[in-house]
Amino acid sequence: MSRTVARLTGDTPFTDMMIALSPPGDIISFAGAVTATRVAFGQYVWRTTAATTAYTMVGAVSGVIFRTGVQDDYQQAFGSTRAGGANNLPFAWPQTNATGNIVLGTFVSIPVLNSVNFVVGQGVIIDTVASGVQEFAIITSIPDGTHIVVNKIANSHTAPYPVNGNPFTTPGPRQGRPPFAGFSQLSPQINPPSKGINILQIAIIYNVVTTAITVPTAGLAVTSFSNVTAPVTTTLIPNATNGLATAVGGQPYVIPIPVPVANQGFLVTPNSVVSVEFDFTTGATGNVDIYGFIITGQYNYD
Repeated sequence: MSRTVARLTGDTPFTDMMIALSPPGDIISFAGAVTATRVAFGQYVWRTTAATTAYTMVGAVSGVIFRTGVQDDYQQAFGSTRAGGANNLPFAWPQTNATGNIVLGTFVSIPVLNSVNFVVGQGVIIDTVASGVQEFAIITSIPDGTHIVVNKIANSHTAPYPVNGNPFTTPGPRQGRPPFAGFSQLSPQINPPSKGINILQIAIIYNVVTTAITVPTAGLAVTSFSNVTAPVTTTLIPNATNGLATAVGGQPYVIPIPVPVANQGFLVTPNSVVSVEFDFTTGATGNVDIYGFIITGQYNYD
């Protein structure tokens, strides 16, 4: 069998992802006192201890491995119309921030926090979409650890602004499972194949032990960060009642809450954190057991 330098990659995700967030390590109470309690062997909860108190319980999904995707690598490919295509490089990496302003011109030196991991010949995206002047350039030299020189700049840019490597530029075949419509096969891919995770549902597991709770809400959000820029929070599941039960129950509730179809998608934005929030107000005696949050959806690590 002949040798190959490539690895098999898939663009069709698996659909059986399940991630369990459980107390005490994965879930934190940001408002309201709790105690770590052993209900039984294998059953461990946060137990609320404050009566008539508004609680905020948050579970971080961000410890899971996310991916931004990689450029396609077919070995026999003829490359891209842009430099950086068909070479299996990670999409939108490496990243740094510019520390000085630049103006249009050729062979422009961009002062950056750190030039480590960038290489000559690499494609970079300069600035944000929101700036209105985002552009693509090729690195022609790296004179030191705090500068990169690019072939051409068409716009002026005011620091701070991001400089991200390896924009996805590789034309490739249709993604997904066949059959494909005839003409669709002639359209090149302009986005990286879906990688990482796509959250489709959360489930809140809790037991109202003593008196009923009120105003329960649960939601799912992803917050993305950019240097010296206000964080951007995107709601995947609105923080609302979402079918949550309030009555005292002999056994734990398991309340599944789907992500609206319009909000579904692989989480590929760099520098983002994902969290589940469960809010409620305890009754007169205040005992509610929080068993955990279950995340289900799709994943693609191939």
